[in-house]
Amino acid sequence: MAYRAIARGVVACAAATSAVGALAAVLGAGPAAAAPGTINWTDGSSQFTRTISNTSPKEGDVITVSTQFARNSIVDEYLYSIKDEHPACLSYVAGSAKMNNGTTDYPYKDPEVVPDDGGSGYVGVSFSITNWPVQNRPLAHQSPVFSVQYKVGPDCAPGTALTTGMEYSGSLGSGHYSTQGPSITASQSTPTTTPPPTTGPGTGPGTGTGSAFAGLGSLSAAK
Repeated sequence: MAYRAIARGVVACAAATSAVGALAAVLGAGPAAAAPGTINWTDGSSQFTRTISNTSPKEGDVITVSTQFARNSIVDEYLYSIKDEHPACLSYVAGSAKMNNGTTDYPYKDPEVVPDDGGSGYVGVSFSITNWPVQNRPLAHQSPVFSVQYKVGPDCAPGTALTTGMEYSGSLGSGHYSTQGPSITASQSTPTTTPPPTTGPGTGPGTGTGSAFAGLGSLSAAK
């Protein structure tokens, strides 16, 4: 579900386009290669781009989820709060939440972390009303990015598509895109096997090497 409540009576219009995810696998990428996924959509005069660094991770992998905010209007918007929503089987990597203004990372020290809120969790941040403008004017252009990292847990069932999304509020209204994507599909971890020990010549049972040399030693002593 994706909708937005727009201030000033502007009608919301969402057009989502999905791209990438399994593309690397279709083109023949090896099983160890990450398969990033990106989705873009527009809602009113706001544009959003969400990217997941690896949409087919294995248990124990760490993935990065980022959301970029942009404008196709000269009217500025100021971000007030953002929630990155994720499957409950992903656990937030402490210290990874950050904003970026296009040139510099700004770590967010104490985000709101809810691991499981009824099957999904979220990482939330909030700002003062003028901290993070989204601008597209000739002398002022800024498209901030919010990103977090998650570790893939054992409860992410392999082969099952798991949805991600986000919500935010700003000076022009709020947006709710809880299932917008991209989705992730956990891969089956490759089991590790230990080969049996090999036996070298003259060291295994029944070779007789040790007893033969012992016998020779006894004969020499008898002389």
